[in-house]
Formats: sequence, structure tokens, C-alpha cells
Amino acid sequence: MISSAIGVILQLLFRGLLLRSKDPVWNQNAGYTAHEVVALGLMILVSGIGVVGWYSLGQTGTSADRLLVADPKARWLATVVLGMFVAWDVPSSLLVAKLRKPDVVIHHICMAIIAWIGTFIMPMRYLFYYFGVAELSSIPLVLYSQLNQSYEQCSHDPIRQTRLRKLRDHMGIVVALSFTWVRAIGFTTVTLREFIPDCRSVLSSLVDVTQRRILHGLIGASLAFTALQLFWFSQIVRLALGGSDKVATSDD
Repeated sequence: MISSAIGVILQLLFRGLLLRSKDPVWNQNAGYTAHEVVALGLMILVSGIGVVGWYSLGQTGTSADRLLVADPKARWLATVVLGMFVAWDVPSSLLVAKLRKPDVVIHHICMAIIAWIGTFIMPMRYLFYYFGVAELSSIPLVLYSQLNQSYEQCSHDPIRQTRLRKLRDHMGIVVALSFTWVRAIGFTTVTLREFIPDCRSVLSSLVDVTQRRILHGLIGASLAFTALQLFWFSQIVRLALGGSDKVATSDD
């Protein structure tokens, strides 16, 4: 897949450039920062495609239209996510210590499995939401993560560290608001009030055994993902109430 090659090439390119920098903020965490730069570009791309696809097609038609009619743009979106996650994101997360968070790695592996289903079996319109619209909150989160990482590496420069802390804290507010609206509210609402009801409606008359099994599996996966979003949301609330200066959630 083209996206696989692009992800790996960009990771290596940015890492190489950062390693050549004389600034310790950049060269000491070259792998992490390179990943965040690539992730930011990917999140902007998929969220843009997702918003256009979801709000122009995703909510129209019948349950069968939304679940069973193959959409070429949704297939393309799933293909991009599959290639990037399998060849770039998951390997990078395992190789770079600061990215090696078990819940995030498992989450991304599961997303890659669903992207495989969306690429080769059921390229449904709901992919626009789950791989696109839902990633809108990841854009400020990636920026926050990088600002926080840079802040932690700036102990040698108090003035710069103070400036980065202010930027990070402002971005933290954006993260909390966007995650609340997109993930805690939006993701949960679409899953419980739209996706699962559509699945149940289609399953009542669906004959194809493979599609039935996949839809049953996707119902379970959507509930698990919803629970994970709410868990991450609870962390944001706990950290905010506790006065912590870090936001600890997935970055994509």
C-alpha cells in the first residue's frame, strides 16, 4: 500500500532531520517527535475526508445503505488507515519508549483490524465517522503531546520552558473540550443511537453468514471502543479536578 510506504518514509525522514538538530529538545526525542509530526498530518487528512463523507452521505438512506452498500471513498479511507497503522504507527509505538502505552497500542491494533474489514469486506459509510470525524479531537491532542514533551526537555532554558508551558496549558483546554464533544458525547451517541440500531435492523433480515458475523463482531468492538473513550474521558476529568498539568489519553 502507498500509505504504508509514505508513513515509514516520513517517519525516517523527520527522525533523521531531527537527529541532526543541535537543539536537545528536538534531537533527544527524534523518534517521538517524528511520529507526532506524521500523526498530525494523518489526523488532518482522515478527519477532513471523514467530515465531508459523513455529513454528505453517512446519515442518509436506510440502515442497509449505511452498512452494506460499498462506498469507494470509505474504502479509500480504511485503506489509508490500514496501511499507516500496520506499517508505521504500531511499529513506531512499539519501538519508541514514550509511545509504548499498552491501551493505545491495543486500540490501534484493533483499529487496524477494523480497517482491514473496511478495506476488503465491508467499506460502509460508518467508516467516515469512526476513522474520520472521531479523529478531529486527535489534532489538538497531538499538538498538546508534542508541546508537553518539548516542555519537559526544556529544563536548561527556563524562559523557553515557561513559554511552552503556557502554550501547552492553553492547548490542554482545547483538548479537554474537543475530547468531551467529539469522543465522550459524539462517539457514544453515534454508537448507541445510530450504529448499533442500524446493525440490529439489518441483522434481522441479513442472510449472508460472513456479514452477520462481522456485524456482530463490530457491535462488540464499537461498545468496547465506546467504553475506552469514556475511560480516557474520565482520566481527563480526574486530572482536571486534581489540578494535574498533564492530559493522558490516546493521541490518534
